[in-house]
Amino acid sequence: MPAHLSRLLWTGVLLALLAAGGPVQAGWLGFRNETNQPLIVRRASVVKKQVRWGKPVVLYPGEVSWDSVGEPGVKQITVFNAKKRPVYVSKLVCGKDDQYFAIRLVPPGQVRLVPLPLPSRKAKHSSSRP
Repeated sequence: MPAHLSRLLWTGVLLALLAAGGPVQAGWLGFRNETNQPLIVRRASVVKKQVRWGKPVVLYPGEVSWDSVGEPGVKQITVFNAKKRPVYVSKLVCGKDDQYFAIRLVPPGQVRLVPLPLPSRKAKHSSSRP
């Protein structure tokens, strides 16, 4: 076999192996604010034994937010009220599957995350306000 064809064959094999062994696909994490007040949602991950906080997301009543999980693993979810006081703190195991939660008020002044069925793909990629 000529040398250029041999190199081409090995290049093709190498590219196929790289494509098959690519990074792990992580899912999406979605939240819908079902309270009557604005809330701030913040996610934290542990990277190289350091806690890395994500950007805070303000969700107005009825608004939906989606964010890529990035790396699968345990994420800390903290929800703050408008006065920036934490009203919910918990950990979620995030993998390759999408997860969608309603944020609902639980008196007195706390919230909880309630799992919801995933919306259609079209609805997932847009935020909505009532």
